[in-house]
Amino acid sequence: MRKPHSRREVIGVTYHDPVSGADSTEAVHNALVTRPLLRRLSPEHRAVLVHIYLCDRSIKETAVILGVPAGTVKSRQHNALRKLRTAAHSEAA
Repeated sequence: MRKPHSRREVIGVTYHDPVSGADSTEAVHNALVTRPLLRRLSPEHRAVLVHIYLCDRSIKETAVILGVPAGTVKSRQHNALRKLRTAAHSEAA
């Protein structure tokens, strides 16, 4: 059984917030940098990343929730991460 975490609403999806004390500054910084980049993604790509990385769900769980095959989740995850990397590099330049 998972221990309870506080929950926040992001991009229409509720996710667990594992941040505590000392990590909060880094979490705020990451949120400020990541949130605008996530908004550049399509809703399908964004939903996959939110479920996998913010909600800590597996590929299979994400596939069931989104109603798509696991292979589709994997390809959306791969493409979304590639787009985020490209966007992050262009922001840094």
